[in-house]
Amino acid sequence: FADWLSGQRTAFRENVQRKQAQTGEEREEDDDENYPDSNSSDDDDEIPYNPKNLPLGWDGKPIPYWLYKLHGLNQSYTCEICGNFTYRGPKAFMRHFAESRHA
Repeated sequence: FADWLSGQRTAFRENVQRKQAQTGEEREEDDDENYPDSNSSDDDDEIPYNPKNLPLGWDGKPIPYWLYKLHGLNQSYTCEICGNFTYRGPKAFMRHFAESRHA
C-alpha cells in the first residue's frame, strides 16, 4: 500500500509543480482541454424558464417563489396621484412617496 501511495504522491507533486509553472493563459487552455463543457456560453444566451413572471435576480434567473411571496411582490399597489402607476410589493409602494413622481 505504501509503495502504491508513494507513486500517487509523486505524480500529484509533479502535477502541482507543472501547474504552478504555467501562466494564467496556459492554465485556462489546459482546463478547457480537460473540461470542455464547464464554460459553455450557450447556456448564458438562453431565456430562463419563468412561467409565473417572477422578477429576475442578480444572476438573471427568476427569484424563488417563496422569496417572491415573502417580500410581498405578489401584491400590486396602484397610486392614483402618480397616474395609476402600479407598484409591486409594499416596500416599493412606501418608497415611492419620497420620489419626485409622487410630489
